[in-house]
Amino acid sequence: SIQLIATKSKGYDYPKEVKTLGDHIRARRIDRGLFQPDVAGIFGVSMETVLHWEKNQTIPRKMFHAKIMEFLGYC
Repeated sequence: SIQLIATKSKGYDYPKEVKTLGDHIRARRIDRGLFQPDVAGIFGVSMETVLHWEKNQTIPRKMFHAKIMEFLGYC
């Protein structure tokens, strides 16, 4: 029998390169199977805020940094 091995695409919205904080947030959200409203609930912000973070249109305020690092699984 023939066995084919391939990696499954993570989806069109998964960052091609994970460079910025927004890329890290988006990648982690997708890896955890969450949607933007889910992440918004975790941080107590609007879905639009999460969208802007992920698109690198705004930078999260300092008050969110510790919670973001926890979400990302970083020390």
